[in-house]
Amino acid sequence: MLLVLLLLLLLLLLINYYCFCITYSIIIVIILLLLLLFSIVIIIIIIIIIIIIIIVLGDGYNFTVRLVGYSNSTTSLVQGRLEVSFAGIWGTVCDDLWGQDESNVVCR
Repeated sequence: MLLVLLLLLLLLLLINYYCFCITYSIIIVIILLLLLLFSIVIIIIIIIIIIIIIIVLGDGYNFTVRLVGYSNSTTSLVQGRLEVSFAGIWGTVCDDLWGQDESNVVCR
């Protein structure tokens, strides 16, 4: 679409150069305004895409885990409270339905 507008603009500029006509001048101004509008829309789309990429790939999805208040007994069991940092905020993991499989995943 932009290429068509540019070619039409070039053609009208050539015609207007050889035979000045106010109609061609108005059409040229309209085409220039359309090109400006398309450029602004494309820039806004690119900015939105960049913001989405920053949000998705940014630090918001990095997280850290830690074990707080743990005691390592003589057995192989370690007890404590598991906390997760998401977007810089620490929170406690709920222990409902928590078992050995979940513990193994966290300890990796």
